Amino acid sequence: LYCYEVIHGTDGPPDFCPHCMTRKDCQEHTAEVNEPRLEGDYLVTTTPLFDENGVLAGTVHVARDITEQKRVADQLRIQATVWANMSEAVIATDAAFRIIAWNRAATMLYGWTSEEVIGKNSWELLHQGLAREHIDRMIEALQKEGRVSCNHEHYNKHGRRLNIEARIVSRTDEHGQVTGYIATNRDVTEEYEAQRKLRESEMH
Repeated sequence: LYCYEVIHGTDGPPDFCPHCMTRKDCQEHTAEVNEPRLEGDYLVTTTPLFDENGVLAGTVHVARDITEQKRVADQLRIQATVWANMSEAVIATDAAFRIIAWNRAATMLYGWTSEEVIGKNSWELLHQGLAREHIDRMIEALQKEGRVSCNHEHYNKHGRRLNIEARIVSRTDEHGQVTGYIATNRDVTEEYEAQRKLRESEMH
């Protein structure tokens, strides 16, 4: 039996197999091969094998299973697309609350680009004027419960006050140690303003 019969179920080497290219130029070639019969993806390298007269006698195939690697890469691409296109501001920090990621919606909401905020402390950047004891209570609750939901005031790049509905969750490593936090922030300033005007109208 030939390998193409066993692996691919074909009558000859498929065109996508690097074996075909090696046969043509007697050089080593590598290609990614998706094989439905094996239900996976493989990185296949074919190396020319010569006889004692220097004539190509065949090729040596080395195949590495990259199915899991491809699956993880696909998941990361999906997550990146979701991250970039979320309507809510998403901010990721390390364990010391230094910003490590800032999506497009965060730029639209706050005015800073990701390049301007990476490395800055998220509490100091967004919570101008907020009492330190209030920040400490929120951090304590977050570290104890692993997540917290709250409504508070933020300030954008131009000093405009924003009413924000925030959800913050901890990120942990395989040992359960906190490595950082992810905040999802929604601007509810217009809702707050509408409620304020309604209350004022009811008082008159």
